[in-house]
Amino acid sequence: MLGLLGLGAALALTGCGSDGPDIPPPVAGPASPIARSRTPTRRVALTVDDGYSDETVAAYVQLAHDSGLPLTFDPIAKLAPVWEKHAPRLKPLIEKGQVQIANHTFHHLTLTQLDDAQVRREIESNEQWIQKTFGVTSRPYMRPPSGLRDARTDGIAGDLGFTRILMWQGSFGDATLLPADRLLANARDALLPGAIVVGHANVGTVVDLYPELMAIIRERQLVPSTLDEMFGTSRAEGRA
Repeated sequence: MLGLLGLGAALALTGCGSDGPDIPPPVAGPASPIARSRTPTRRVALTVDDGYSDETVAAYVQLAHDSGLPLTFDPIAKLAPVWEKHAPRLKPLIEKGQVQIANHTFHHLTLTQLDDAQVRREIESNEQWIQKTFGVTSRPYMRPPSGLRDARTDGIAGDLGFTRILMWQGSFGDATLLPADRLLANARDALLPGAIVVGHANVGTVVDLYPELMAIIRERQLVPSTLDEMFGTSRAEGRA
């Protein structure tokens, strides 16, 4: 089928990585939300959040490895034990540009309910973990948990070099358990030209639906792409 195509607070506070010679420093700037391509395209950006299900993370990684499907993963560092075991398989895909990593904060808290220092810490600590684990920056893309953001949180993200606030045009709706037929119906609504689509690695329903999802993509002549490919950004620069 797949061949078809808390860490503790100490980690957050001490930092588990820093900008190395191959990781550019942050470039501050105004942050703006993005949910779809700004120009007409057949590209579609498939983004995968969270990672509460070890089985589902493993299945997505296997799918990317076997099929060459471009994916953007948005992991949260509090689930580090789930993600870190897959880092050796993901790093070669990241290096060749097939897989991208975006920032989804450390604990998946509602940013609008946190003070400025907490918002900053949530974003910075996740970036540090991403650098240590995957050897790459997630800048300039930051997805606020549940899409909840405002001008204040956007401003903090922009100051940290996260100038693209990663929203979405369509969703599989699978952050929690969802019947397979409902997930497929959501996917048919979401998989459109130019869309950023969000799915989740939280429950296993999606694992058995990969063939159907890929069939929708083929029938619509969509071109799965990373965010870098869709928007012309680069991990070598780490900015918009």
